[in-house]
Amino acid sequence: MIGQAAIGNPRIFTPHTPDRKELKETILKHLDYMVAYEQVFQEEKKKFTGILNMPNHPKIQHKEIPQIVIVEFRKHLFQYLK
Repeated sequence: MIGQAAIGNPRIFTPHTPDRKELKETILKHLDYMVAYEQVFQEEKKKFTGILNMPNHPKIQHKEIPQIVIVEFRKHLFQYLK
């Protein structure tokens, strides 16, 4: 239950309540981290494609990564804004 509450409030154990500017910076930083992680994940996945039995999904282009991340980031964004 604590993990679910921490998704929208990373400062769950502190009495600090962020203002709008700090909340915006946190959201953008979180989004940047997710984009960077997805890029690294796609690069690492290419290394193991011949070794592991990976499903034959369509290849993801580098320009499509931010679009994929934004779709996944929506659940976090709603938690930040509630």
